[in-house]
Amino acid sequence: MNTPQAWAEHQAEEYSTVGFGQSHNSLVKHSPRVENFVLGLAKHFPTLPERQRTIVLDVGCCDGGLVRHLVRDGYRAVGIDLPPVIKRALAEIPGAPLFAHNIESLSVADIVSICGGRQPHLIHLGEIIEHLVEDYRVLKTLFDALPASIADFHYLGV
Repeated sequence: MNTPQAWAEHQAEEYSTVGFGQSHNSLVKHSPRVENFVLGLAKHFPTLPERQRTIVLDVGCCDGGLVRHLVRDGYRAVGIDLPPVIKRALAEIPGAPLFAHNIESLSVADIVSICGGRQPHLIHLGEIIEHLVEDYRVLKTLFDALPASIADFHYLGV
């Protein structure tokens, strides 16, 4: 499993055998972690106009629960996850801003394209770092996709 393709295939097999990739809407919808993240974000973007200008990319979005929370609260949110993981969410919510991609194969240009041609202002990584083969390269690509005015990563206390 030393290539991104081999890892993606392993992850697809793992997800299909342990039940990931199925919608766990009810779990995500009432998750204290999701609520805390959204509340923490609101401290940085308190007004609706600020939120409407803020593009949030959720990497490893699973069923899109966080993306739906953010969109509901006025943010421009987009989620990506491996095709076998996100497939059911895409079927359940046609037109949702969810995309099936392996983050390890994306370039800065791909990330900007997924975000509607604009750079994301914030990138949320939900429990994916341990699944990456080339973690440093992926983090650098994600960092390079942020606007130059965003100088570093922030932890929102979740």
